[in-house]
Amino acid sequence: MTSTLGNVLQEIVCQLAGFLAVLLAASALHKAFTPGASVPAVRNLTRLPRALAPLALGLAASIELLAAAGLLMDAWRGSAALLALALLAIYLGLLGRALRGGQRAMDCGCHFGASSRGLGFYELARNALLIVLAGVVAAAGRSGLAGTIEPRHLLAGAAAFALYLAVESVAALQPLRRAS
Repeated sequence: MTSTLGNVLQEIVCQLAGFLAVLLAASALHKAFTPGASVPAVRNLTRLPRALAPLALGLAASIELLAAAGLLMDAWRGSAALLALALLAIYLGLLGRALRGGQRAMDCGCHFGASSRGLGFYELARNALLIVLAGVVAAAGRSGLAGTIEPRHLLAGAAAFALYLAVESVAALQPLRRAS
């Protein structure tokens, strides 16, 4: 691999890590600041008893913060990306189980806006893509392509998160969400 290609790949991985760190931190903060909506979503998705849902929510938020912090550290990036991948895979499995069970009207708690929406293919595809991105960062972390996170990578991550939020807003539009 040429040095230029290696530099480009490192830059892409650092920007992906920045995006995932911003996304996970925002998700954890969202859970912390909206427990009234987040606890029922966790309960619905996991089918846990009412008393355990807040604990599961706190655990998920803690894991998200741990992964977000680890993604920013060179030595921990690969492991943090694997942690994020595992959390996203569990979430994807819970979403898939809910959809298989016909729970399309369920609020998954996976939005950052004030409105809830039902489940559909979009939520599965979005999480699958996030799993792939976490896998790329994990593989790069294990292969020495991790690079060093710099402020520009966090800015790129924040910009990608803004785009993510815009796509989420469009995906929430009711004409797009109608069951076929």
